[in-house]
Amino acid sequence: SVRCLLETGENLSNTAVLAMGNMSKNLREAGDESYSDISSRLGADLTGQNPETKVVLLAAMANSQDPGLLPYAAQELEAPQPMVRAAAIEAISSVDTPESLDVIYARLKYEDNNRVRASLVEGIGRLSHKDDQVFEAFVKMAKTEQSKEVRGAVARYLADNIDLYPNSRKTLEGFLMDRNNRAQDRAHVTSKMRSRSSAMSRGRP
Repeated sequence: SVRCLLETGENLSNTAVLAMGNMSKNLREAGDESYSDISSRLGADLTGQNPETKVVLLAAMANSQDPGLLPYAAQELEAPQPMVRAAAIEAISSVDTPESLDVIYARLKYEDNNRVRASLVEGIGRLSHKDDQVFEAFVKMAKTEQSKEVRGAVARYLADNIDLYPNSRKTLEGFLMDRNNRAQDRAHVTSKMRSRSSAMSRGRP
């Protein structure tokens, strides 16, 4: 039961912690208010934990997809360890709201670790909410970003959303011409652009 799980003490296994996240989601979706007890436990347990434990707790938060846990996950974007910040992004992007987009995009301006910066872009890509300001920033980043990993993540985002932002085609064509970009990123962009071209051709009379 939920009560038993919460009363087992602080030393839950990683598997049990992740299960708590899934349980919270299932209870919330079923309209069972006891989900809030689990979410509160996950949020409270972040305080004072070592980085490895924080990563597990944040993964459980991602499983829960509970909007109420956004403040807890957002504060971990300031953690000194990149792996904790990356896990926080996963948790935040699991909640598909405009607020999640705002939190992740705001962090992108200050993050200095390229792997985490790529994770921020990927997190934005997981959200259904779109923003013209983000799009315009990504168009610039696709041309000027120094990190291949981040530049590739940005190009993938633009390619995935080319139906919404067709004006990014010229930028993506430039990305494909630059052989310094990673092959896997160029292949992804090429596939998306070909799919759009094929769809447009089939739509013509």
